Order: sequence, then structure tokens, then C-alpha cells
Amino acid sequence: MKTFKDSDLSNKNYNSKDLSHCQFLNCNLSGVSFANANLENTYFFECRVEDLNPVSFEGANLNNAKIDECIFDNSIFRNVQLINSSISNSKFRRSNFIGCRFNRALIENIDISKSQLHLTSFIDSQILSITFEPSLKIPYLRGLRYFKITNQIYRTIFINHNDHLSFTEFCHLESRKDKLFSKVQSGGILTRSFKLLFLNLFGILTNYGNSLTRWFICVLFIIFSFSLVIFLSYDSYSYLDTIKISGNAFFNFGSPPEQLELILFWVSIFGYFMLGILITLLTVKVSAKQ
Repeated sequence: MKTFKDSDLSNKNYNSKDLSHCQFLNCNLSGVSFANANLENTYFFECRVEDLNPVSFEGANLNNAKIDECIFDNSIFRNVQLINSSISNSKFRRSNFIGCRFNRALIENIDISKSQLHLTSFIDSQILSITFEPSLKIPYLRGLRYFKITNQIYRTIFINHNDHLSFTEFCHLESRKDKLFSKVQSGGILTRSFKLLFLNLFGILTNYGNSLTRWFICVLFIIFSFSLVIFLSYDSYSYLDTIKISGNAFFNFGSPPEQLELILFWVSIFGYFMLGILITLLTVKVSAKQ
């Protein structure tokens, strides 16, 4: 077992090296490459990197490793095995986790904000505390990448039961988004544009099939908005009457007053559109349970 303590190891190359059971204590690992290295049972404590010179663990074996109080921002963890590892009090912001396995890992007080997660699994892991957030501030802009024909599905995360409920829900939602966005890649530019527009509207109205409550709130917003337009445009109706008239048109009940036919035509169009959204929402929920 070798110990590296208070060392500046910047830009060192440890590719394919056997560094199992080693210790890296208070080391500068900026630019270090551990590609395909054996780091099983290795201990990293208070190690750090410079943002513009991150460390690479691509293809490394970090099974049973321990990472504590480290700062590995912007680092690369492609196809890394972290099975039975212990990761605590560390930061991996804006890092790249592709094809990683955190199975049966113990994770406590780590920050993976704005990191890419793709085909990464946390199966049977124990997550005590974790800071996370999507890569994009405006989540619907992420769909623009799908104008390009590609078979790549981004940020697919595999997870089962976990004590950290908010992260679990985030993982399931991201996986659902990936499945939905992967379906808009077929066809020409106009077809993909229409699919993408509908999918982004579906995301706004239902949180990508995750919220029936949001759909219901949007329905109420549409009905009350049109009722307010009618109330302000026609003095002969009370506001309660306009709500009833707008609701009937939305759900296609009865015949609209003749003078309101044009306005209520658009209300009914919104009603059919929201019905289609509801059918899609229920279909997504049913398929997610299968």
C-alpha cells in the first residue's frame, strides 16, 4: 500500500495502473488521469482539482473506495465502477457521470449540481444527503438538442428504493423525460418540430406526465381566463354566468349563446387540446407502471 500525502500530482498519468489500497491525502490531482486504473479500496481524503484542469477516472475501478472531503468539480467519471464505495462531504459539480455504477454505495453530503447523469445507476445505494439540480435553468430548452437526429438518450438514471425521496423522484422524472424525448427524433424537420412543440407543452402542462394536478390547474386557468374576457366584453352576463358558459364550452356541453360563438369556439378548441393532453398523461402514467 502506497500513500501520497500533501503532494502536487498535477497532470500525472496513472492510466491502467494498479493503485488498489493506496491513499491520496491532501493531494492536488488537477489534470491527473486514472483512466482504466485499478483504484479498488483506495482512499481519497481532502484532494482537490482546479476547475480548468479536472481529474479523469474514465473506466476506473473504484469499488470499495472511499472519497471524503474532496473537490472534484468538472471531472470525468465515464464507465466508472463505484460499487460498495463510500463517498462523503465532497463536491462533483458540473462533472460527467456516464455509465457509472454507484450500486450499494454509501453517499452522504455530496454536491453533483449541474452534472450530467447518463446510464448511471444508484441501485441499492444509501443516499443520506445529496445536492443536485438539472443542467439547464430552463428545462424545456433541453429539447432543442433533439432537432438533430441521434440515438443518444441523455441523463437516464436507474434507481430503485432509496431513503432520499426527492432525489429518487428526480431520477424517475429524468428517466421519463428521456424516454419521451427519444420518441421525437424520427421524421423530417417539420415532423420533429411538431412533436417537440407538443412534448414541451406536455411538459409545461403536466410536468412530463408526472402531475395530474398541474393539468387540472391549467384547465381551471383556461376556463376562468375566457370567462373573464367574456365578462369584461359583455355587460349582460354576471361573472358566475360567464364561468358556467365558459365551462360548458370547454367540456362541449350544450349550445353557446349566438353572440359568443366565436369566443367559445376557441374555448372548445382548448378543451379538445386539453383532452388530448389528459389522454397522453394517463397513457404515460400507465406505461410507467408496467
